Amino acid sequence: MLQKVVETDYEFFTTTLSAWEAMLDDCARAQQSIYFEQYILSNDDWGNRFLNLFLEKAKQGVKVTLVFDFIGSLDIFKSPIIKDIRKYGGHVRFYRPLSLKHLFRPHKWFPRTHLKCMIIDAKTGYLGSGCVAKRMEDWRDTYMRFNGALVREMMREFRIDPIPSTSLQSDAAWEKDGFDFQLNKPRLFSNPVYKDLLKHINHAENHICIVTPYFIAPRKLAADLLKAARRGVKVTIMSSRETDVLLADLAARSDYLKYINNNIDIYLYQPAILHAKYAIVDGRWATMGSTNIDYLSLHQNRESNVAMTNMQAISELQQHFDTDLKDCMKVDEAYCRERPWLEKIAGTGAKLLKKML
Repeated sequence: MLQKVVETDYEFFTTTLSAWEAMLDDCARAQQSIYFEQYILSNDDWGNRFLNLFLEKAKQGVKVTLVFDFIGSLDIFKSPIIKDIRKYGGHVRFYRPLSLKHLFRPHKWFPRTHLKCMIIDAKTGYLGSGCVAKRMEDWRDTYMRFNGALVREMMREFRIDPIPSTSLQSDAAWEKDGFDFQLNKPRLFSNPVYKDLLKHINHAENHICIVTPYFIAPRKLAADLLKAARRGVKVTIMSSRETDVLLADLAARSDYLKYINNNIDIYLYQPAILHAKYAIVDGRWATMGSTNIDYLSLHQNRESNVAMTNMQAISELQQHFDTDLKDCMKVDEAYCRERPWLEKIAGTGAKLLKKML
């Protein structure tokens, strides 16, 4: 149910499947334009449902603009549906395409676009953590749907020509909403998501809650979290028991003991893969979107988040956190020390690659 908060209506989704269904419903009603930027859209039932709907809307004369990451969405690169969308006037771009000559030049692999954003008819926006692939339909993700002034900021950042609409509010009204769209632009050395996160961690007084699939904090962030814990801030990290990236899991686990020995609590979500990405500081500020707590998201990739000072939205995120915590196991010293020795060795090796995970 949509909730009215000043100028921005918003709604949270906590499962990947529910977000996909809402996005498809809104796209089906699109009359003017669809902008969609996504890291992974797979050549499977769900991916093709999206592509076929985009094709249908292009045939109806809707302006369809699609941006897919070349690596993440490689299996649709030569999809005949992509060709048909272009045939009917749709714009499809694959971000930073690579060729065989790049195989042994890993510095050329990045940045990637890791975004999960959609704008429909210049008035409805989606932003969150979920990709589009059938294997992900049962994952625990966090998505946000919103109407109103926040969409204007997304359009400005994506340099989308606005379609005249009385639903778009002034910047002054948008600022009062307590929602701030942030877009990392690595090729321009612009990283507002990470800078804002560090700022609020350094000013934290009571508690910091971080949710991320795996926890591979860059040196600066790790140091700031340890400092916060030493000054009495309760720091709680929630990660997934396991993910679809084994090397990242191994690298993350190899550092757990360091954190728990410094009064940072780590919990592992059990029921499904936890893919949500958000943080809450002191119940007064939060950030949610595509940004993992790892080197690629915080230093390399194109990412987008919504920073929040809206107390009602922050309270809802906190409720999600508290509910999910009941389905977590707490990492203790025994868990860290009793890991199989082969896993410990693999984790040490994985850490050597942490800047690429």
